[in-house]
Amino acid sequence: MSRLQLNNNRHFPVFSHLPGEYDANFAYYNEKKGVLRPSHHWAFLGEITYDQSIVRPRYIVKDRSGDEVPIAFHHEPFDVMRYNVNPAAFTVGQTIAVFYAENHPFIDMSYGIRVNSLATIKLIPCSLDTLLSANPKNVDALTECSVCHKTGEGATLLRCSKCKTKYCSQTCQKQDWTAHKQTCVALSQVCLWNTRNWDKFNDFWDAF
Repeated sequence: MSRLQLNNNRHFPVFSHLPGEYDANFAYYNEKKGVLRPSHHWAFLGEITYDQSIVRPRYIVKDRSGDEVPIAFHHEPFDVMRYNVNPAAFTVGQTIAVFYAENHPFIDMSYGIRVNSLATIKLIPCSLDTLLSANPKNVDALTECSVCHKTGEGATLLRCSKCKTKYCSQTCQKQDWTAHKQTCVALSQVCLWNTRNWDKFNDFWDAF
């Protein structure tokens, strides 16, 4: 299975490429016996730029093409405990992944994404740019400490337990933590996504 490309509109479409909520878009769905089912898995990625929450959580997010769109939450209250996701606590600068997102027409004639279940939501506490630039293969290929660049004989490299970034010592690892924190989140998330086959749909995934 090849490495996921987060700039690929098949698996990580920008808003303008999402299927319409009431359309039979065969780039995303197959029809069998009159029933539409996803042909593969996909997730919309957007970085929160503004909090519009009043009664329900609602955020403006920017996708990788630069388009800003609303994500409005209409989930059941018990979803917060069931899925350990609390949209009311999301903050500007974090990235939201919405699995099986569709282009929804709101009553005010605007368009965005409506979330009916928190099972489809993954909050990633890093910027979208950081997530898009995360490449586990580049990390694995490094042969030197990510901080001091020590390498060669006598340099036994340690690895971050989450993202596998390499360090020559705990001192360098601690020194790098403030700058590394968001990158670590992004690399870990991409590694996790790479463990699944996004092209084969058997059933809906809970966001992960």
